[in-house]
Amino acid sequence: MASGLALGLALGIVWLPCTGPVLATILTWVAANGDVATGGLLLMIYSLGFAVPMLAIAYSARISSSLVGKSSKTIWIKRIAGVVLIAVGIYLALPYLPTLAQV
Repeated sequence: MASGLALGLALGIVWLPCTGPVLATILTWVAANGDVATGGLLLMIYSLGFAVPMLAIAYSARISSSLVGKSSKTIWIKRIAGVVLIAVGIYLALPYLPTLAQV
């Protein structure tokens, strides 16, 4: 249950910046044109387009976690993944480090 919540939170953080502008555009269009039926249809189509990749990600995460869980060397996989994530984070932060040192 907790891992599902953590996955949902992580995916929500990734998708949230994309959701707001699209929903605002559709709702603004409905407010300007007054066509609620077309707005509802647009929201339904957007929701389906949003749900299909999220469902695919959720199922692929379950499959990959079950495969990794069966491996006897999962601790090494986790450590390597952690080192890679830390290295990528440092690499992405490098351009901003001189700016932060000046503050």
